[in-house]
Parts: sequence; C-alpha cells; structure tokens
Amino acid sequence: MTTTFHIDFKEQEIKLQNDLAFFKEYIEFNLDKLKGREHKLNSLLNEDISETPHFKEILENIYEQDKIRLPAYFYHSTIVSLYSLLEVTLNEICNTIIKKTDFAFSLEQIAYKNIIDKARIFLTKVANLNFENTDTLWLKITTIQKLRNYIVHDNTQIKSKDITTNLIKLLNDFGIIQSEIDKEFFFITNPQLLFDFLNIIKDFFQEIFVQLNKMKFRKFERPEPIEIYNMVFTDE
Repeated sequence: MTTTFHIDFKEQEIKLQNDLAFFKEYIEFNLDKLKGREHKLNSLLNEDISETPHFKEILENIYEQDKIRLPAYFYHSTIVSLYSLLEVTLNEICNTIIKKTDFAFSLEQIAYKNIIDKARIFLTKVANLNFENTDTLWLKITTIQKLRNYIVHDNTQIKSKDITTNLIKLLNDFGIIQSEIDKEFFFITNPQLLFDFLNIIKDFFQEIFVQLNKMKFRKFERPEPIEIYNMVFTDE
C-alpha cells in the first residue's frame, strides 16, 4: 500500500506574504517621492515660462515628457520585479514537491519556454492541481507577462501585428502608446497597474496554497542505478 502524506508549504506562504508587503511599501514609498518630484517640476516649469514666455509650448512639452518618462521607468521595472516574484514562487513550490516526492524530472526538463507555463503543466499533471478557479487571474497574468516581455526584450516597443486585444485593453487602462514611424513605444502612466498586479499575485497564490495544503502526495519510485564500473565497452 502506497503511503500518502501532506507537504508543508508554510515557509513559501510566509515568504510570499513578506515579499508582497515589501513591494507594497516599496511602491508607496517611490510614488510619494515621484509626487514630490512632480510638484518640483511644476515650479521649475513656471519659472522657466516666466523667464521665456515665448517658449511656453516647447517648455510644457519638455516638462510633460519628463513627468511621464521617469515614473514610467519605475512602473516598468516594478512590473518586471513583480513578475520575477511570481516566477520564483512558482519555481519554489514545484521544487518543494519534486524534492519531497522524489520526482524523477526537474522543472527545467519540461518542454516549455517560460517558468510559469512549465509550473502550470507540472502542478496540473503531477500535483493534480485544479486551475479552473484561477483562470481569470491566469489570463491577467499572461497578459501582464506579454507586457513584461515587451519591456525586457523589446525596450517597450510593440509591433502592431503582435498586439492582442487584452494587451490593448491593458494599455488603454494604464498607459499610452507613442508612435515613432513604424515603431510604437509605450509608457505605463497609471501606477494602479502595480497594485493590481500585486493583488493578482496575492489572490492567485492564495487559491494555489488552499489546494496544496489539502492535497496528499506520494513518493515516486526511482529506478535502481545501473552499476557500470565493471562493464567493458568495445567498438563492436
């Protein structure tokens, strides 16, 4: 009779809670700094316009770009960091299961390009996890994943043929797209996306941990190692 057992994921849960609390404080701290910077820029703009009123329109455009770009760099980098937290947490959960059950393969050996798809396949097929309750969250995650990939791999450039309906909605809700000839550069302009993504991660893992903590696992039988030190190999 195969013995089943529970796996304790408390360490991963506590670590994730602490990480999410840190990110929330980090976001709020930087938004406060950016707000102060915007007030300072407004004062500098008024001073410059008073000195050179005939350049008013040019100055307003310059300062407006300044107000958009620096916050956007923070928003973009935070999206990337939050996505990394999502990946790392999924990876840790899967590796814990692999270690505790003596599973023969590593997550890296699953034939998918990115960690979150590898993890979903593993948790569905090996751990019998039901993702139906997280499908809406998963759609949001994969949309933000595409956004994150454009930030990391394409320097915030989106080719029109690649853009999806969900990504268009995301950008319409939280950012702008600025075109330059045949390229489109986007800047996230609404920090609410950071808090939304943080809450998506929180809600997603909350459901995952509820299922995992109820689940019973079993050890996989590893094949006996082959003794090869006395074997003689020939060219025949």
